[in-house]
Amino acid sequence: MVDLNSLKTLVDNNDLLAVFPEFCIIAAMFVSLGFSLAKTTSHRAAAFSTPFLALGLAFCILLFSKMTGSESIYSFKGTYLTDSFSLLLKGLLFLALLCLSFGSWFYLKSSELTSKGEYQFLLLGASLGASFLISANDLILLFVALETLSLSSIALVAYVKKDSLGGEAAIKYLLNGAIASACLLFSLSLYYGITFGSTSFSAFPNMLLGETATMFMRVFPYIIFSMAMFLTIAAISFKLSLAPFHMWAPDVYNGSNLPTAAFLATISKLAAFAIFCHMGWTIFSSSADTFRVWSTLFALLAILSMIVGNFVGARQVFRAEGGSLKRLFAYSSVAQIGYVMTSVVLGPDWSTSQGLFYLTMYVVVNLGAFLALIKVEEWYTRNNIESVHPDSIDALKGLYKIKPKLAVFLGVCVANLAAVFPAMLLAKIVLLDASLHAGISSLLPEKIAKTYGLTATNYMVAPIVSLVMAATILITSVVAIFYYTTLIKKMFVDEPLPEVQEKLNKTETTNPIGLSNFSINFACSILLFASVILSVFPEFWINKVTGPAAQALFVSSSSNLLTTLDETEKKAK
Repeated sequence: MVDLNSLKTLVDNNDLLAVFPEFCIIAAMFVSLGFSLAKTTSHRAAAFSTPFLALGLAFCILLFSKMTGSESIYSFKGTYLTDSFSLLLKGLLFLALLCLSFGSWFYLKSSELTSKGEYQFLLLGASLGASFLISANDLILLFVALETLSLSSIALVAYVKKDSLGGEAAIKYLLNGAIASACLLFSLSLYYGITFGSTSFSAFPNMLLGETATMFMRVFPYIIFSMAMFLTIAAISFKLSLAPFHMWAPDVYNGSNLPTAAFLATISKLAAFAIFCHMGWTIFSSSADTFRVWSTLFALLAILSMIVGNFVGARQVFRAEGGSLKRLFAYSSVAQIGYVMTSVVLGPDWSTSQGLFYLTMYVVVNLGAFLALIKVEEWYTRNNIESVHPDSIDALKGLYKIKPKLAVFLGVCVANLAAVFPAMLLAKIVLLDASLHAGISSLLPEKIAKTYGLTATNYMVAPIVSLVMAATILITSVVAIFYYTTLIKKMFVDEPLPEVQEKLNKTETTNPIGLSNFSINFACSILLFASVILSVFPEFWINKVTGPAAQALFVSSSSNLLTTLDETEKKAK
């Protein structure tokens, strides 16, 4: 029997136990592949794979509770990293994957697809790549995991063979993804040359700050390292769908089925965010100059993402024929990841913890919104509504009179995305506060600065950039409230469409799908409960969960960020 108190020690001493979450996904893949061999059981592949996913989630929670923010476990000769930060992201990944499995089961049961079991296999394969990406501490592991995620995601986008939009979206995703992968691979080859043949992230601090720094400056001018950094920024921005590298997102979301769009908006974002954090705080934080450029560029991309995501997304509600819900949520994801990035690029761990809390809420409520849209699409398909497409924003008209509970659940998710409810509102206020203090902290009263711990905080972006970030957060949040509340207004105020009203006046001849309907309702209940808990006890989650995770992000880095900040202060003096 495994002693839970010594779980961290067991993981530290056993490399195979460190990848237990990935083994759970692999086991689920074999189970889903086995059930997909028979047509009668293919749609149940998702249901029978969920116990393994629940086991992986439980492992991440238990190990997270046994670790502190200052502890890190390196496995497989330092190529695989386990710390509080990676465990938090993996916990979110397994939670999202569980709910997506229930949602995909419901979607596949109600669809007319001939091959249903393979979808769950591809979904798990993409998640396997994302899980390895979260713990990658080696260039080779990073690239292999990234390609596993990318190729499986392309297959998911093109899964509906008869859908021309899906094929077009898959081709666009493939071409754009190939360019991003080529940029990343070229940058990794430059890193490999800079470190004289090492693929470990740990080699970069010694190269840039150690005794070999002089040799590095002579043999490899900073122009090579800068070229690699810019290529890396482009590749990561594509995966995060940061503007202007977001052009693929609206088309790919629109051409994908709803479970795939939900995957791209949540799990894929978690993996890309992990790449950004690990590479930023290991490779580029080794030098104050490179880290300042890295942070500033991503700060500018975050500003542009908030502007483009909100303003272009708001246009969807003005379309005469009714905008696309998938496109709206695609632009929403562009804006939301911009908000998350504003906290991380500043540098301090307390602002990063707020960003992780915001990311957690985003994953929960955004996934809940997509599950609700799956149920809306199923209702329209089952009742043969032809006057409006299920993906149209007008399909939400009068949803409260059609499905009251579903409308309330979707309204809660949308209100959270608009930062109207307490948790997201508090997180966004703190993000705004962090950006303001990074620009005008010296103007604040000393008593207030000490209360918030701002006097001992150093920021990695220029004051003018942080002030622009603060202004952008404030302005774009107002725009976001406008178009999110428009969706709520359509659900609760507008009347249903005439054809929908006729269906409501008649007794339905078909019954909702049984066990699969219960599964998606169960997933929605889990997400609703999670959003309520996060809203009621935000301080607990920030102090006990996201705080240690943010601290681990700094401590587990091969070079301590404080060294970089001290170097910056010395240069300033």
